[in-house]
Amino acid sequence: MTKEASLTITNLPAGKDTTAPGGGRQSTKGPGSDLGMTDAELIGYCDIHCETERALFNERQINRMIELAGYPDEFVREVRVGWYSVHQEMKELVRLARERVGSEPSGPLR
Repeated sequence: MTKEASLTITNLPAGKDTTAPGGGRQSTKGPGSDLGMTDAELIGYCDIHCETERALFNERQINRMIELAGYPDEFVREVRVGWYSVHQEMKELVRLARERVGSEPSGPLR
């Protein structure tokens, strides 16, 4: 993706639901641990990283943030494999995720 490309969450290609039976993303550190960080760390990382020039996020990071934000109507349910430059849209997902699960999520999502 070039710097000139403009891509928003609302026009990302929708993917299929890949959640395994039993919540496939679960682990001992929490659902975000397949990303190498806890959900709270992911939210903090996305909050800072979306303000960088490139703000590149992979599909796993974006999909988890959409999930943490409660699958808001204005966002696709899941994005396909790839890297996406996401600024304001990620800031909105961070805000929604913090409202929904707080900065230190623990236990099941509300």
